[in-house]
Amino acid sequence: MKKQLSVSILGFCFLALFAGWGSVGHKIINRNITSFFPVEMDAFKIWSADLTSHASDADNRKSGDPTEAPKHYIDIDYYPEFVTNHRIPQTLDSMNAKYTAAVVLDQGILPFAIMTTMDTLRAAFQRRDFSRALLVAADLGHYVGDGHQPLHVTQNYDGDMTNQSKIHSRYETTLIGAYQSSITYTYSEAVYIPDVRSFVFEFIYHTNSLVDSVLYADSLAKATLGSTSGSAYTAFMWNRTGAFTIKLFNDASYKLACLIYTAWKDAGAPQMTTGVQETSTPSKKSFTLAAYPNPFNGQVTFSFPVQQAVGANAVLIIYDLMGREVDRITGIDMQTVGSIKYTANNLSSGAYLAALSSGGKIHSAVKFVLMK
Repeated sequence: MKKQLSVSILGFCFLALFAGWGSVGHKIINRNITSFFPVEMDAFKIWSADLTSHASDADNRKSGDPTEAPKHYIDIDYYPEFVTNHRIPQTLDSMNAKYTAAVVLDQGILPFAIMTTMDTLRAAFQRRDFSRALLVAADLGHYVGDGHQPLHVTQNYDGDMTNQSKIHSRYETTLIGAYQSSITYTYSEAVYIPDVRSFVFEFIYHTNSLVDSVLYADSLAKATLGSTSGSAYTAFMWNRTGAFTIKLFNDASYKLACLIYTAWKDAGAPQMTTGVQETSTPSKKSFTLAAYPNPFNGQVTFSFPVQQAVGANAVLIIYDLMGREVDRITGIDMQTVGSIKYTANNLSSGAYLAALSSGGKIHSAVKFVLMK
């Protein structure tokens, strides 16, 4: 029996306790997803900044949506068959039939939430609603990230059953905040997952196998240092848990990429086009548009060679990652100037494309990232 308490009463304490890897950890996981995308999903690599900025949307919904919290955990060791066989029925209907929907909801529905979110992502891809797909992918990232946090897949989620109260925040927030720069990645290409259900449950089962390692490290730190606070405790914990924690982060991002790739393939692999290309076949009049600094905050400079024969009245068009025009600068004389300063006052953080055109022809485009 766990987290079905009044959010209005618990407020921010509730959110802090069940926030997965915390805002830092979830951003790390989501930021690295696109680095695992296969070549055929290269167009979606511009999602990285937005996947990162929306990494905690699911946590933020808990304060206003009472159905959200159970999606972030599963007390899988509550169920007798898991204790005996390390497996549970892998459909929500079969779990509800055996234990009742109320009991199952109280113990958390994390793996089932992942699969439902996969269905939603696949449908968004099929509709070619890439804006919606991005937000759903960010949520999927959050749930899969939670599925790689050992204390989100156990009854003893905050150490109360072993006299280790508040271990949850010590491990996922304090430790990760202190050692985030030590979480390094090794990249490989995402693959198609033919059996999503088994894939999801297998990583949930594996994550649960690390619960005792987290709890033992905490108890050993307290026995050795006499405290569970301070930099000495955090260093001790990282020394004991750092290796498998780094692997959990790597696995979370990789498996996320696999799931997103699978949803995209199942939807028919729809191509995300913006109407502009970042590279084109070289010609006598071709040139490269560059952006500096990139990423930027405030103002960016787009530079290009002065073109004596191309465009005395050019236009710089700014597109969002869905190909929608969001801004433009007109009246650019490409015969005399070689750079354009652009101030992004009206844009939110994220990835964009800048395209330089004249006479109805786009000459060059460049991807740039705004970080406010």
